[in-house]
Amino acid sequence: MPYSRIEAGALNITTHPHSSERYIALFKSALSNHVRAPARGERYGMFTQFSKINEDLYFGTMHTFTNIDPSTPWLDAAKGANADAGSVDIPPHMKRSGRKAMFTFTPSIHRMVIESAPFGIHICKRLVSGIFSSPLVRGSVSEVGVHIETHRDALERILRMHELHKLTIVVSRPNPPDDIDVDDEVSERLRDMRARKMSLTLDHAQGEGLDVARDKETLNLVRVARSNGTIHAVGRDRDGLVEKISTEKHPLIVKEPVEASDLLPEHEFIGVAKKVLGMLRGQP
Repeated sequence: MPYSRIEAGALNITTHPHSSERYIALFKSALSNHVRAPARGERYGMFTQFSKINEDLYFGTMHTFTNIDPSTPWLDAAKGANADAGSVDIPPHMKRSGRKAMFTFTPSIHRMVIESAPFGIHICKRLVSGIFSSPLVRGSVSEVGVHIETHRDALERILRMHELHKLTIVVSRPNPPDDIDVDDEVSERLRDMRARKMSLTLDHAQGEGLDVARDKETLNLVRVARSNGTIHAVGRDRDGLVEKISTEKHPLIVKEPVEASDLLPEHEFIGVAKKVLGMLRGQP
């Protein structure tokens, strides 16, 4: 079925220490070991393809499926009764209700651009996190971080809020070279404290709004949290109404119409993925 529109979001993958080879090994290990992770309910997901396009671009696919427990009773809907277990013979490697999402991975900036429409970007994050948390996949790596890239507009709305009352920033230790100077500063700070994550909550003084634009360290944390954490803000708009903004509700999603062409779906998607990568690299 031809695509009429492609929707793509981005995930930031982090390890400590990190290298292009280490990231590539994670995907290859997940694929070769057929590691699966829960998505929601009885739906699970796994990588089903990972191949090299060039030195800094890989293409892959992820499938979700219904993971049926074969030990549970089968229902014969025609008879309205449990079926004879011996009459049902489905090989364990066959999975129902398969859905596919394409993705690309760019090792130099450790970003995964994934087709978000089939599952939703938050389910994509859950699946990738679950797969990479398997000891079979991560090996000697203590932890693999997976973070959804935030839309720049959400950060701008928070910083422009008419009266900011409360700001909560949660940042995991970043991997350069996202924003080399800022990321190095935050990463070294967390490393020196032997911390993998930090949280900062600011509450306003009575009768005044927060002025975070004056504080360089807070602004740096906001910039890093865009790709490595979350930000929640509460305040009031110009009409005095309560305003709440959470970066978790504003992921970076690119929606591109697809015109009729002879290109294969993967070629169309790679074109959209390159646009997303360009946006990430061009963000201040």
